[in-house]
Amino acid sequence: MKSCGTGYVKIHIEQLMCLTNSETTLQFRVKVSGIGIPPNKISSIFHSFTQEDGSTSRAYGGIGLGTTISKIFVELMGGEIHAQSPNP
Repeated sequence: MKSCGTGYVKIHIEQLMCLTNSETTLQFRVKVSGIGIPPNKISSIFHSFTQEDGSTSRAYGGIGLGTTISKIFVELMGGEIHAQSPNP
C-alpha cells in the first residue's frame, strides 16, 4: 500500500441551535487535503462500495464504505450529510 504522505484532516464543530436541555443541533465540517472529487461524482460517494475513480483504491487503499457508513449514522440520528469538492 502506498503511503499517504503529508496531509491534514480538519474538523470544525458548531452548535447551530439548542432545542431543549437534552437536544441540540450541531454542524460538523470536515476538511481534508486530498485529490478532490469532480462535481458530477459527488453524489455517488455515498453509495456502498463506490469510489470516485476505481484507480483510487489501488493508489490510496479503501473500498468505498467510509462515506456510506457515515451517511447511515448521520441519518439514523436525524441528520443530513453533504459533500463538496473544490476540484473542478
